[in-house]
Amino acid sequence: MLRISIITSYRFLAKSKTYTLINLLGLVLGLTAAFILLIFLINELSYNRCFKDNQKLYRVLLKDKNKGELDALTGLVVAPSLKKYFSEIDNTTRITNLINITGPISVCRHNVFYKEPRFISADPSIFDLFSIELKEISPGKLPPATYSLMISEETSEKYFGNINPIGQTLKINAIGKIYNFSIQGIYKNIPWNSSYQADFISGIDFLEEILKEIFGHPESVLTSFDKLTTETIIRLKENIPITVLENRLPGFNKANKFDKSGSNLTFQNLRDIYLHSEHIQNNFLPKGNPSNLIIYSSLAIFILLLAGINYSILSTARSALRFKEIGIKKVLGATKKQLRYQILTESILLTFFAFPLALLLLGLINPFIKQLYGYEIHLYSSNMALYLLILAGITLLIGILSGIYVALYLSSLDPLKALKIRLFSFRKFSLGKVFTVFQLFITLSLLISFVTVYRQIRYCFNQDLRMKKENLLVVSFNPIEFKGYPLFKRTVAKTLNASSVSGISITFPSSGTQEVKIRSGTTPSREIIFDSFFIDYLFFQTMGIKFVSGHDFKITDSINGTSSLIINKSAAEVLGYSIHGMDYIDQYKIIGVVEDFHVRSLHNKIKPAMFRLQPDWCQSMLVRYKTGTKDQVIADIEKIWRQLAPALPFDYQLFDEEFDNLYTRDESFQFVVASFTILAFLITGMGLFGLAILLSERKMREVAIRKVFGASNPNIVFEMQKEFYIYIAIASIFAAPLTWLSMNRWLNTFYYHVDFSWFLVVVSIFSVAVFVSVILFMRTRKILKSNPLMALKFE
Repeated sequence: MLRISIITSYRFLAKSKTYTLINLLGLVLGLTAAFILLIFLINELSYNRCFKDNQKLYRVLLKDKNKGELDALTGLVVAPSLKKYFSEIDNTTRITNLINITGPISVCRHNVFYKEPRFISADPSIFDLFSIELKEISPGKLPPATYSLMISEETSEKYFGNINPIGQTLKINAIGKIYNFSIQGIYKNIPWNSSYQADFISGIDFLEEILKEIFGHPESVLTSFDKLTTETIIRLKENIPITVLENRLPGFNKANKFDKSGSNLTFQNLRDIYLHSEHIQNNFLPKGNPSNLIIYSSLAIFILLLAGINYSILSTARSALRFKEIGIKKVLGATKKQLRYQILTESILLTFFAFPLALLLLGLINPFIKQLYGYEIHLYSSNMALYLLILAGITLLIGILSGIYVALYLSSLDPLKALKIRLFSFRKFSLGKVFTVFQLFITLSLLISFVTVYRQIRYCFNQDLRMKKENLLVVSFNPIEFKGYPLFKRTVAKTLNASSVSGISITFPSSGTQEVKIRSGTTPSREIIFDSFFIDYLFFQTMGIKFVSGHDFKITDSINGTSSLIINKSAAEVLGYSIHGMDYIDQYKIIGVVEDFHVRSLHNKIKPAMFRLQPDWCQSMLVRYKTGTKDQVIADIEKIWRQLAPALPFDYQLFDEEFDNLYTRDESFQFVVASFTILAFLITGMGLFGLAILLSERKMREVAIRKVFGASNPNIVFEMQKEFYIYIAIASIFAAPLTWLSMNRWLNTFYYHVDFSWFLVVVSIFSVAVFVSVILFMRTRKILKSNPLMALKFE
């Protein structure tokens, strides 16, 4: 039975080559797009499930009892204290990414130091808890005068090539000091879907050494529970729920005199870190966006439905050609069940023809996905078997859902009417109308969404930042390591093409700033959070920021720059100070007020800000260069840097490029919406073409009669298309308000954003109407050119 059904289905699909190719193309495109989104969802949900005991691994969080705030960092003594107190804990480890404490860390290679952002300190138990496989390890003890280091396979190849690195020495530059580390072992690369990534793993003793260098007498840091220095990970013993620890925490706090500190401990499963850490402070690990899961899963469902509906519509259009076949089969004794089985087999067979083609297309475009969307889907990974299983199941489901409507309809035909080839009327099929309206609804929604997203992204790039972001170079450095900033600045300022040079105390542009609390001038009981910046002379001139009142810092204002400050316009307004007056904040005299300008993306509101003169605290040097001299300026500055700091990497960025990078995620979202809007138009166009075939078959004689009685071509075209204008109107009634709700929610993630444009909604609806008209006219044009006598000849 199955064999016969497959052979019959194959013959029918091979016979109807045009319909089969159109159906196949729609399914391949729909399945490929849906597969990309589904793999993205699987990847996002798989983070930290790569660990063998992931369900038993928890991160310890510090909770402020008064504010309820959670912090990812704890004190160094938390891990051993928990292990000692709770017999239910199998093992613990402490992990610290050192750049969060020391600033940039660089490693020497061929006498040149390169920044390495994934340099961590951890307990040796990290290899056990995270199931990190050791490839090679030193058999003997290392000399006590050196530090020991474990490196990844990738790092070993990068620094040593084919040479065995065990026992070799690497120079590490941290907090301005050179440390010699001996390579003790190599471990296999940590899976990509681990929140914890490391190219270098040193012992926790190196962290303690760093803390001693920074604090001088760090006893309180090394022995305190709430001095935020490290992440603490615990693994529970088998069949021990986390509630056991949570119930006994009060006793632990009391035993360790931790209950008087105003803090408490709580636990977070490692599987929740990636998607559920937005509210946790000092969480330096990569974070996912839970809302993206909803958006992209919705897109995947919509695209799959579009592909399935497209198949159903085309199959419905083609079913008129099968009436005689169905009638003969029924006369010869075929049952409804057998006919449904046959037609469903055709649908499933077609989708499984599309399945390998979709996978092949996915493999071909995989290298370009990261370039377009800024995300690597990791197609060829340990999840490959899971991908294939889920995607095959979805393909089977689409095959069944796509064919079930046609199977039910054709199997219920009256054999006598079928043999007389009495074509059905499209008007009788409400489900067909629903399919069409749904296709148009999705297409309209995506088009309106794309237009809105595009307008907002253009607004972000073209918004007046109230500063000049072009022709501006930013050279970043660690002031602890690099002490030659004053000389560096003076030397660069003398170069021919540098028109202005200054500095600032943050990595600029940046989402992170130092914040201070200032009491309101109008309401002294209210505290206002200010952004606080330490800057060098000529900062506002270099950045192209205008003064509202007052003047810039001058040498005569203060010898060391500690008694005066400049605020922005927002600060003047919230403090209730006169912009034209001369006021004070504590002991600081306000000497000037500048225009509000953006240092963050437009997602964030411009905060009240104060600027104090402190050149020694700068860690970004800003160079305004003359137009057309970028390459020469970079070469000149790099040459000066190599003379002053030959052991440190030269780190520079173009300010305008870095500022635009603040919208990388938003641009990726724009590309996703644009891609699926185009795809929706393609699939909908195929479905409409199928309906046009059905329409032309049904109205062939009607058109002929109208032409005989003198109807014009435009009138005939309108009569044939007016039904679809009604469908567009119905789809618009649902698409416009629902898209308005979803897009307003997205726009509100930006503090500064465009308004939702109803005019563009109307333009989008009109564009879809034109698109539908063109698709339908491409088919109906054939009827208009035909001789009406030929259509009436056999009536």
